[in-house]
Amino acid sequence: NILDTNAAFFIVKEFAEPCVSVIKHNNPCGAAVGTSIAEAYQRAYECDPVSAFGSVVASNMKWTKEAAKRLSDNYVEVLIAPDFDEEALKIHSGKPNLRILKIDFDLKENIDRINLDGFMRDNIDLKSIDGGMIIQDLDEGYDDREQMKVVTKIQPTENQWKDLLFGWQIVKNVKSNAIVLAAHESTVGVGVGQMSRIDAAKLAVNKSSGRWKGSIMASDAFFPFKDVAELAAQNGGLAIIQPGGSVNDEET
Repeated sequence: NILDTNAAFFIVKEFAEPCVSVIKHNNPCGAAVGTSIAEAYQRAYECDPVSAFGSVVASNMKWTKEAAKRLSDNYVEVLIAPDFDEEALKIHSGKPNLRILKIDFDLKENIDRINLDGFMRDNIDLKSIDGGMIIQDLDEGYDDREQMKVVTKIQPTENQWKDLLFGWQIVKNVKSNAIVLAAHESTVGVGVGQMSRIDAAKLAVNKSSGRWKGSIMASDAFFPFKDVAELAAQNGGLAIIQPGGSVNDEET
């Protein structure tokens, strides 16, 4: 629960718009922004309702009565937000197994500071290995669109850019090999932890249940072959964002 809650919080804290993430086994089975928290939750939940059973839900803004009503019929382990409407808490009070956590997003500076035997540094990520640990920079914040290179003759539209940048934010929170399909700043399919990138892409397309057409694809690493790009084109994908670095980049 704690690891999943942290993963859910890590996604929503980076968005200025109302944002909700739905996490299962440390991976997002749905994430979305919306005009309200209730809308954002509904769109995130609809990405994969089956996987959302027993999930952790995080909101980056006050959890409202309307959002509580939409969640009330779903089984959730943990709900985390910076604040809660009293009416929302009343709606959730009938769920004895729901843990509700209130976190002050303004205290993030204190959360990110870790002290290890005199070693102090902000924004670090720790992972344990057999006999030691890995300490690396935390992958947070937005990447600069101006630093991104369009390698096709066709340029993304402004709406596609919004979806590309949204997908890029979400895919870094998905276990590799990772593929995220997104439309209208909402995930429509997520491919998680596959041993090949094409299998991750196929899983994401399958999870989208036909909603993939017209969306974008975000990949957390380069494409070793052109097969994923071909799969995207065959299923009506309009744009792809990926870091590049493969010997087959030009072919892709």
